[in-house]
Amino acid sequence: MPTSDEIGSRGEWIFQMRVTQPLVAGDDPIFRPHFLGDKFATFDFLLELTGLTPSAAYCFIQVKATTQGYTKGIPARLKVGLAAIDVKNMVACPAPSYVVGVDARNEQAYIASVNGSDCDSFSSLKTTYPLVPENLQTLWAEVREFWTTRDTVLGGSAFKI
Repeated sequence: MPTSDEIGSRGEWIFQMRVTQPLVAGDDPIFRPHFLGDKFATFDFLLELTGLTPSAAYCFIQVKATTQGYTKGIPARLKVGLAAIDVKNMVACPAPSYVVGVDARNEQAYIASVNGSDCDSFSSLKTTYPLVPENLQTLWAEVREFWTTRDTVLGGSAFKI
């Protein structure tokens, strides 16, 4: 039986495989995942958007993997959870933040936004938004829109040239 660390690692690889698959055969991937390390607080990946000039759009991802399957409700929910402190930290982040639940047995992945979340924690994740090309395109557009509508220039730095 795999350990929770092994399940988590498998989930991270499945996530990376899903977000780096070209949407159309022969095209380049629209995301470039950057693993933040096993002990990074709250987030597992910085997910950079590709195809932008200059390239300055990204979001943060927390990957939660399970082999426990789905709830019996309709629609079924993936049995992964997120602690209240992680939800709080993700909501406080000034960049788009998402949780990706991975069914490690069936290699399926689902995404949900934590931005503006009013939940404290959760023990299962909606399966409404699988990581498929249509939803990856929507995610890319959502994150790009976030960064293009903000003034992100640091003014008045103490470290002037």
